[in-house]
Amino acid sequence: MHSTFCCVVFMSVLYAAYYISFRLLLSSTGVIVCMNVIASSLHIHAHRSSERRAPG
Repeated sequence: MHSTFCCVVFMSVLYAAYYISFRLLLSSTGVIVCMNVIASSLHIHAHRSSERRAPG
């Protein structure tokens, strides 16, 4: 009985976290943050590829 209750609480918390992150993703602030993350990862990738091109 106790373990079932803990499982239900855990699933509820997990669902709430997913819901909050989904809402943040839909909001403009979330979109801006995602764009920044994507841009920074692309920048790092471009930097690595340019390092690879340089004669070593």
